[in-house]
Amino acid sequence: MRRRTISKVKPRENPFPQHLKKKKGISPLQELFCVFYVRTGNATLAAKLAGYSPKTPSESGSMALKSKYVQERIKELRAEAAALTDKAVDKYVADKHERQSWLTSVMRGDITDYICTHKGVSHERPAKLADRIRCAELLARMNGELFDRMALDVRHNIERVERVIVDLDREKAQAISHGAIEHKKTDDSGPGTA
Repeated sequence: MRRRTISKVKPRENPFPQHLKKKKGISPLQELFCVFYVRTGNATLAAKLAGYSPKTPSESGSMALKSKYVQERIKELRAEAAALTDKAVDKYVADKHERQSWLTSVMRGDITDYICTHKGVSHERPAKLADRIRCAELLARMNGELFDRMALDVRHNIERVERVIVDLDREKAQAISHGAIEHKKTDDSGPGTA
């Protein structure tokens, strides 16, 4: 009698990464759709990239977007992306105090400038006087101690407009009061006199 051997079949590997495992109410395919939709903002393209039927990607994307679980997951992914973006911006963008301290160190000559000659030799020298003065001006503007000429012109123009409005209001009030007085005089003469 011949013995029958049963070959062990390896279980099929899940094509989805661990972080794309089935979430509450959402399939791995829908999770991929959400990820691609957040990246592209296009439901049809997201459906194609996620692996929906290539024959009807626009319908598949539209149907996926109608699911409340998909909509919730898209909101979550957008919030995560926004938080990561804010952290990256905080890391790479100088805040007000950092800019002020750098400008102050340039103004005081603490930061040196490197000059390279045509022979490739570099020299270290303090910042030019013009650069130091410019840093002082920028610091004064940042602290509100120095106004641009344009800002002064705008303030002057606003004051002029306010004066014109006040003058117009005064003239209008006088015209109304004179008109009322003249109107009363004509009413006092009576209907029978002409």
